[in-house]
Amino acid sequence: ILEEDYAVMLQQGLKKYAREFRELPILLFSEMMNRIAAIEVVLSKPRGSLLLAGRSGGGRRSALALGAYLHGIEIVTPKIGRGYTVKSFKTDLKAAVQKAGVDGEQVVLLIEDFQLVDSSFTELLNSILSTGDVPGLFQQAELEPLLSMLKPAAAEAGWRGSTYSFLTHQVLRNLHVVLCLDSSRRTFNFVCESNPAFFKQCSVKWLDRWDAKSMVALPSLILQDKVPEEI
Repeated sequence: ILEEDYAVMLQQGLKKYAREFRELPILLFSEMMNRIAAIEVVLSKPRGSLLLAGRSGGGRRSALALGAYLHGIEIVTPKIGRGYTVKSFKTDLKAAVQKAGVDGEQVVLLIEDFQLVDSSFTELLNSILSTGDVPGLFQQAELEPLLSMLKPAAAEAGWRGSTYSFLTHQVLRNLHVVLCLDSSRRTFNFVCESNPAFFKQCSVKWLDRWDAKSMVALPSLILQDKVPEEI
């Protein structure tokens, strides 16, 4: 697809998104469009997860929102507040697992630095990225009805393993974990080294800064966006 045609498609997507949700603060220049395209490519694939490494202010969340919207993929993300605990995070993980694994929906689980309020969160994410499973996430009483709902889909797919293994297979295929991490933080290397799935199971995009061409173009684009046309 030509860049001009892609720009038109993105503009149309932005207008539709604004009507359904809110306006996204995105300026469509070449480098930004390349970032959105890269996100789209990953999200369109089974097991397509992302590590978006860079400093805040690079438009990562907005680019993800548009890319996911164009593919009809819902984004879920923890709502961190006072008293948000490991139990709260596991509850959010359960909801994402049910959407992806039982309902068979494509889902983005967006995780940003400020949401990692407990070190165990990264361990849980590493597990779900590696295996589609978090041991002990569901109590047996919670799990049984989910597996009962999933049995017909497993049979239709000709699945030869257990229903639980089909659940984890579905989670791996349909749950797109997107990590927005600040690569300038001292903890960045430690977090990634301690959780190898962040690199092994995610497509890593380094979005630390705009290139020189974009930096030259951005001021005029910002002015065009902010200053109304003369009547």
